[in-house]
Amino acid sequence: MILAHKVPLIFVFIFFLFIYISVLIFPVTT
Repeated sequence: MILAHKVPLIFVFIFFLFIYISVLIFPVTT
């Protein structure tokens, strides 16, 4: 994981969390 050395682990966690929430909200908003 080369990106792991450049990008903070917390940022990666928030990124995936944001995508997970977006996937849950997207079907509802549409």
